[in-house]
Amino acid sequence: KAGGLSYVAQLKNGYRMVALDGGIYTSDVTSDGTDNQETAGKYTEATFNWAIEQIKDSKEKGYSVLGLTHFGLVPHYGEAQFATLTAFLIEDSEYVSECFADAGMQYIFTGHLHCLDVSEHVSDNGNIMYDIATSSSLSYPNLVRTVKLDNTVSGQLKADIKTHSVDELEPVVWNGITYPQPLADTTLDLNFTGSDAKGLVMDLVSYYV
Repeated sequence: KAGGLSYVAQLKNGYRMVALDGGIYTSDVTSDGTDNQETAGKYTEATFNWAIEQIKDSKEKGYSVLGLTHFGLVPHYGEAQFATLTAFLIEDSEYVSECFADAGMQYIFTGHLHCLDVSEHVSDNGNIMYDIATSSSLSYPNLVRTVKLDNTVSGQLKADIKTHSVDELEPVVWNGITYPQPLADTTLDLNFTGSDAKGLVMDLVSYYV
């Protein structure tokens, strides 16, 4: 069923990761009642309630809570994203963000939008949750992130986020081919010209039409 791939991982140094499955691919949540993937995300009531319980339990036991999910919770392209790129946000994202922030989740790692950005949601109670979005390292601009966490200050969780090119230290070698640095020069051409670009445009047109 939907949400079935959610889990909690106990990490070292007082951290706990709550991973949430918001994919729509099972008959209990798809629009046509079949087991087929849809490009949108939502948490069922059961998954949402389970997440809140896990966040609160982690905080009560003194753990620093980290979130992990595919779809974004906080817009990365301003308020307009609520009206346009809705398939890149979890359903009812504002409400979910509000509840997660107040439950005690400060950072959640997301993807799907293929951008590198950090956005924040401040709840009505003044609690902040940061949505750390990271794109695929396989596509342009071929970047990865490192995050250094610090929970040694009572009541505070700090994150030092840095972004790196996948070939920052050495060139990428695949299938016997050594790609010139930076790899982004190659993938820019592959991703945004020719058939890949046409496919991207047609997918966007079909989505909005």
